[in-house]
Amino acid sequence: MGTSERQHEILRHLYLAGYVEVKELAATLDVDLSTIRRDLETLAHEGRVQRTHGGARPPAGAVDLPYAVKQGERLAAKRGIATAACALVRDGDSVLLDAGSTTYVLATELRNRRNLTIVTNDLLIANVVADYPGVRLLVAGGELLTSTYTLCGERAVAFLQDLRVDWAFLGADAVDIDSGITNTNTLEVPLKRMMIAVASHSVVLADSSKFGQRALVRVAEISEVDRIVTDDQLDEQEAVPYGDRLERTEVSPLPATALALPFRVQRQGAPGQAHGSLRAVPGINIATNESAAGSVNGGPGRTSASGAQGTPSLRPGSVDHEPVGT
Repeated sequence: MGTSERQHEILRHLYLAGYVEVKELAATLDVDLSTIRRDLETLAHEGRVQRTHGGARPPAGAVDLPYAVKQGERLAAKRGIATAACALVRDGDSVLLDAGSTTYVLATELRNRRNLTIVTNDLLIANVVADYPGVRLLVAGGELLTSTYTLCGERAVAFLQDLRVDWAFLGADAVDIDSGITNTNTLEVPLKRMMIAVASHSVVLADSSKFGQRALVRVAEISEVDRIVTDDQLDEQEAVPYGDRLERTEVSPLPATALALPFRVQRQGAPGQAHGSLRAVPGINIATNESAAGSVNGGPGRTSASGAQGTPSLRPGSVDHEPVGT
């Protein structure tokens, strides 16, 4: 395991557990204590961890594993999982995409589907989907989690609660047969639960490294989701308890390239301001509910960012008749 990969693993353990110890990391990663100490010092110098006596914790204000870290991990597995998930979706379906790097890959896979209605709380997903011809795009309002480009909060939950979609695809920080689907960031949990509630079919996308792990907050029991899609690196015996609910998909090697962040987010307002409008560059403008309400049009498809009231029926045929609440 190289230095970069080892440091990614350290960050993953840190954000799952909330704290890591040098001794535990050394045993888990099969390296000596001095190697872990050097890695933590490097990560602390880069502002990615905060050193403590004998270990490290997330830096002040951090609530989730940074997107740039998630984005570079297990790309082949994410592509395979996304391809399998895409095969479930038919032309004309309504699709709810949770925020995350795997659901982002799924969004790119959906580019060849026609007449889709796509709902998301992820600014990166919204930016890429906005350019798909004939797609109706709805963006949940809420407050931005800058580390993950995610919109969440009460307004985002309220936006979703009156919707009914065919498919909800969710990410997960950890999956365990006893603990269920769990998440590190407590702020996202109510939104994820609502996604499951409003979907005819709920699907969790999680690579094999997430299994047998437990994060801070339970999102759902395994029995509460319809399907879990993972890669074929999950051991067959470990997969048995999940039964037919679990799909292990074959993963093909990818070239050694990473997915690039499709855009950067600029906040329009004073530095450090909690709310205000956000601009995706290039791409669509998205206004948070705290500062603006109504619809925001951009790109070839119909794009909206709304508040507590939304469109009860997400059928592609109603594209031209979209009431958006304030």
